[in-house]
Amino acid sequence: MKPTIYTGLKVHNEIALCAVIDLEVKKRIEKEFLNNRISYCEKWENPGFFRKIFGGRPECTICINEMQREKAEEVLRSMQVEDQIELICKPVDKTYF
Repeated sequence: MKPTIYTGLKVHNEIALCAVIDLEVKKRIEKEFLNNRISYCEKWENPGFFRKIFGGRPECTICINEMQREKAEEVLRSMQVEDQIELICKPVDKTYF
């Protein structure tokens, strides 16, 4: 089969939706995203030096496809977790593949 002009094309349409520190909240968000068929990935960041001193915990950034942004935000609003997460809604700078 002859390759098309789009064979080598990588599409990067991932956005960082929100950052979560509380693992229970992350599990709830994960469950709701799965129930609503929203694909996501998690990117974990360890706290910096000063944050560790003051009891900082690892932070999880939940990334989704940009086409599912409205539905994901609707799910977060229905869960009423706005005060427990940090909404980011920016394109991801790094690619991990």
